[in-house]
Amino acid sequence: MSGAASFKTVNRFRGNIGLRTLLIGIHEGMGIVAGVASLLLLLPRLDEGLYGAYVAVFAITGPLAAFSVTGLILTTFESILHQQRHPNAVMQSCLTILLRVNIVAVPLAVLVCHTSIDILPLVDIVTIVGTELVLTAACFLFVSLIQASGKFEVGLLIKIAVMLTRLAVLIVLAYSGYLTITKLVLGNAIVMAVFAVLAAVLASKTTVGFPMPGPIIEGHLSSVFLYSTGIAASIAQNDGDKVFMQRAGFNAEGDSYATAYRLATIAMLPMTVIGGSTYFATLEHSATERRPVQTVVKYCQAAASFGVPCTLLGWFGAPLLPYFLGDAFRPSVTMIRFLLPALFFRSLTVFVMNGLLGLGANRLRSILLVSASVFAIASYALLVPMYSWKGAIMGSFASELLMLLISSIALHRYAASRFPARHRRTKAG
Repeated sequence: MSGAASFKTVNRFRGNIGLRTLLIGIHEGMGIVAGVASLLLLLPRLDEGLYGAYVAVFAITGPLAAFSVTGLILTTFESILHQQRHPNAVMQSCLTILLRVNIVAVPLAVLVCHTSIDILPLVDIVTIVGTELVLTAACFLFVSLIQASGKFEVGLLIKIAVMLTRLAVLIVLAYSGYLTITKLVLGNAIVMAVFAVLAAVLASKTTVGFPMPGPIIEGHLSSVFLYSTGIAASIAQNDGDKVFMQRAGFNAEGDSYATAYRLATIAMLPMTVIGGSTYFATLEHSATERRPVQTVVKYCQAAASFGVPCTLLGWFGAPLLPYFLGDAFRPSVTMIRFLLPALFFRSLTVFVMNGLLGLGANRLRSILLVSASVFAIASYALLVPMYSWKGAIMGSFASELLMLLISSIALHRYAASRFPARHRRTKAG
């Protein structure tokens, strides 16, 4: 890929920020709608503890999915947009890494889930793990290739179509009277298989022929490892509380906590959309001497201007949920209220971590994410067995606040060391 072609691609990302924001908003909104629909449709139809167990499988699989999905996606963007490598070589390399990672990740995820969650059948666990680590990984890897090649909006439309189809499967099963975890995960597996093939066909128009595994590009393994380690640590921090609730035997409270957590994310939707739509802009400005810290602060202020009112609205509106959604949600009211501040801190941290990524501080970023994750897991292990969901919230709040503080300090100091002259002028002005 030529330098000119790469420059046009980057400008395309920058020029379409309005459309991208709209599509990201639709994508995130669909994710929340699907999550709420699963709550309303699954909880009344499942035995006690099954919904929490279902969520816990995804919580366990998530850190491993960072190696087979997210890390490869970010490496694809970095290779095509920043290193200007040919999409065909990038896709061959990433597919080979995906195959090698899943040789270990799939059986490991199945083993951990089966030994940690005893109320979910093994066949359901295998289906969920296979869908997430193999089918979803391949599908979204092909989508990332499409996006990195300049068709970002097309990739988002594919992701939206995936959500809509999976939501349709859930609704059809529920209202036909056949909704079970087994049928749902099987339906999702079929959906992801179909979209993986579709995404591969569309990606083949960018590569030379149908995407196939090939030689691993030098530096790809280290890039994937750095990206994936940080993301896996972040996922473990975010979802470890639910796993420890299950391991401690709080099945009923685990259902309520998982419900509260999913509903609390609705309040953070505006901040999530802003984070997604400004991702490339943050990277671009942080990579130049355009006051990287000020760029991050600007986006944090914009996000907080939506996040603070939404958090307050969620706090005062939480008691109304049982009147609209039923008494099954009454135990989640207090949980939602105390989860909201933790999720607010996490949303702000996203902008700070993107700033570090744009400055090329990927190693430092990964170290921070792993450190915060270790603190969070230790907190869950200590507090959840003693205080149940209250311990989970205490661990979440403390770890998210700590992460925001240390990442902000790290960004400020790293930017000052990289651009000392500009930093001195900023302080003087």
